[in-house]
Amino acid sequence: MAVATDGRLEQKSSGTVRYVGSPGMNALARDLAVGIPVQTGSTVTAVEPTSAGGERRWTVSVAAVAAATAANAGTTTTDEGPFDAVILAAPPPQWLPLVTEITSFHAAVQPVTFLPTWAAMIAPTDPLPIDADGLFIHDPVLSWAARNSSKPGRETPPAWVLHSNPAWAAGREEMAPEEVLPEMIDAFQRATGVKIANPEYAVAHRWRYSRAEPALGVAAFWDGELGIGACGDWCAGSRIEGAYLSGVAVAERVAERIAES
Repeated sequence: MAVATDGRLEQKSSGTVRYVGSPGMNALARDLAVGIPVQTGSTVTAVEPTSAGGERRWTVSVAAVAAATAANAGTTTTDEGPFDAVILAAPPPQWLPLVTEITSFHAAVQPVTFLPTWAAMIAPTDPLPIDADGLFIHDPVLSWAARNSSKPGRETPPAWVLHSNPAWAAGREEMAPEEVLPEMIDAFQRATGVKIANPEYAVAHRWRYSRAEPALGVAAFWDGELGIGACGDWCAGSRIEGAYLSGVAVAERVAERIAES
């Protein structure tokens, strides 16, 4: 680990043990999902209360992209459920418009604001002469860089992942990736003093809800009367640890509800 500032690298050792998913960062989620039916590639368009067997439950409307054929193209919407409980694990701006029933925590999550981040992946033609796998970057544009190819299970050419400063990204949320990418590469070169000539691969991706500012400092939200909860790193802290612990907290409330029924 090192700190990069104006072309200077200063080695830094905090003694902190750091973990990484292998072979990819989604390995943890994939492992937790083993044996659980997971539906992806669909968009939830509504979360509505319903009654089934005299009990209060939930119906979720899902829009899926249909096969683009001459006879059938576009999207189809289906109603899934009824479900005993619903967990909202996305950032509040994405689910607040979907939940037709006002929950007990609607007002509490309204003040949460999010800072964006631009992330970039750059594969130099040749390995960069940087004696560190992770860099804390002191620069108006970038805050962090990691040698992606140093992570276990990454059978890829030498590549670096760059994260922008949220304040810098905030004014560039609607810019195209190819517009922000040159600024990020220039900032990386400026901070490390290393030039990247004609990278083999370079792409940027916007992370609109990367960090809650501030996080609410609660484990999760749960409305026991309605059987609906919300969780995420915006509850407990904008790190993967916060997201995990928040998910566990709301899952425990659902388990309690099932045990009592």
